Amino acid sequence: MIILSVAAVAFRRHWTSIIYVSLYPAVLLFWKIPHLIYRTRSWIVFLGAFNLAASFFRDFKFNIVSKTLATIAALVALLSTSGPTTTAALIVLHGILAWITFRTVKFSLTPSRFLLLQRKFIDRTSEGAIINQITSIKPELQDEGVEKFDRGQFTTFHTTLSVAVLWHKGIYFWAYQLERYRQSATLHVFGLASYLWLFLQTVFVFSLTNYALLRIIPSSFNFEEKPTYVKIFWYSLSSLFVNGIDGLSPRSDLAIGITIFAGFAGPFILAVLVLHFIQSVRQARQDADIRAAVGAMKDVAHRLDDRLRVEYGVGADEAFVRLQSYGRNLISGVIEFVALRIPSEFESGGNEKRDENRSS
Repeated sequence: MIILSVAAVAFRRHWTSIIYVSLYPAVLLFWKIPHLIYRTRSWIVFLGAFNLAASFFRDFKFNIVSKTLATIAALVALLSTSGPTTTAALIVLHGILAWITFRTVKFSLTPSRFLLLQRKFIDRTSEGAIINQITSIKPELQDEGVEKFDRGQFTTFHTTLSVAVLWHKGIYFWAYQLERYRQSATLHVFGLASYLWLFLQTVFVFSLTNYALLRIIPSSFNFEEKPTYVKIFWYSLSSLFVNGIDGLSPRSDLAIGITIFAGFAGPFILAVLVLHFIQSVRQARQDADIRAAVGAMKDVAHRLDDRLRVEYGVGADEAFVRLQSYGRNLISGVIEFVALRIPSEFESGGNEKRDENRSS
């Protein structure tokens, strides 16, 4: 206790800095990055960040387990002097790399889980009991004996209708932002970033493999002076492009085999034509997926608008105009904020198509 007390007094001026440094990952994740996203004032950036967060937490167990195993295996490969132990660690690293490669290619060719999540959320919430309850007229207000609302009944009616209009505009707003997200280059950037990250992990795993082989069996390589890890990293990077470097070359069959394997792995990841094909297929699929998601959201908004016409006798747009005539409040302010950011043609296009379907 005396030692802790002395240390506390000695470092009392640095408590704030120590706490800030120790909590910096949390500060970065929950303050720095959100603040940076907010400063961009771009919904496309927000959706991109939301996409990354959703992907990370959806695969949270895999990310934690794979990164933990990879870290332990990398430390063993760097520090262990036992051949069998190092070999086992390298097998784990290459197994994780192979699985990550498979997942990267798989997710680049399959429909976006981010978009599926949006559709499921809209479908479940729109058809759920909670949304129906807070957007429908209360039974007591539909009683034939009620000729004129009293103050409490009017407040309930006003609030319910406001929430219904807000939900209607909110669905259109979210659908419009997804449409803008589709038209941006964000999907291409994410696709390229995923393959770049895979390439960096591949270089790291092969550099650890060569470095461990150098430590355990130095005669596996030809060199004038013992290379550092930086030189091994450069050598591994060059081997992915089927190139060599001065002052270091493979000598044993095992080292040559690793170099040949790297020579196949590099072109597989970085081949321009394959990457272009994958990104083209992904973009076509993403376009179709986003259009389907946007269409599904518009359908939900259309059904809500129809329900408003049945229950309230007016559509969402006319209801909003009438709500404004009753005075402004927080909900009407939010509705106006959202409505002003939805182009009229985005809503009118869906309404015209719905009218055509009705007439046919």
